[in-house]
Amino acid sequence: MGLFNRILVPMDLEAKSEAALRYAARLAANEGAELIVLHVLTSLGLDLDDMSHDSEAATPHFDEARQRLDELVGRVVGEAVRTRTEVVYGDPVQQIQILATKENCDLLVITVKNRSRVGKLVMGSISQDILLTVDPPVLCVRPD
Repeated sequence: MGLFNRILVPMDLEAKSEAALRYAARLAANEGAELIVLHVLTSLGLDLDDMSHDSEAATPHFDEARQRLDELVGRVVGEAVRTRTEVVYGDPVQQIQILATKENCDLLVITVKNRSRVGKLVMGSISQDILLTVDPPVLCVRPD
């Protein structure tokens, strides 16, 4: 076994996030690690009480996100690495922490996006929150 057994890659399904997935896939292949790719759905204009996996209103959103995530992973990672995808609903940082703890992840790999100071002030920074609050080590990758 290598240094890492389980690597978590949170994805927002934007093209800029693919850099972290590519890097994590190479690292997982070299380490013989499992790759867990996570997408967190946030508010979709639905009542928050309707956002469980069992909800009829939420099902299309979960299905679409899972399909997009699976296509992305298939295209970027291929089949050389043990990979699992997860789609959950909630606060991204909180859900990343929950899954990282539950799955005993050794490493998180995220893409950091360059935004202006005003953009960070107005929108916040999920990457910064991850760095400051999530337990496993975090590897930050710049977008291509």
